[in-house]
Amino acid sequence: MLRIGSETRFAGLELSAEKRHWKLVALATGIYQTVYSAYCVHCVLALLRLIKTAWSMAQQ
Repeated sequence: MLRIGSETRFAGLELSAEKRHWKLVALATGIYQTVYSAYCVHCVLALLRLIKTAWSMAQQ
């Protein structure tokens, strides 16, 4: 009985560690996606600024 109980407890700890691992992976992925999307927005705005500048130069 004790053996089964300790195995169950050990399996629970393993599951908990695995859940923690995937929570950290999800957090890291979320941070990466946020930074990447902010970088993309910055690039799109810079591209729009460049197009606007080129358009105004072409109009003159």
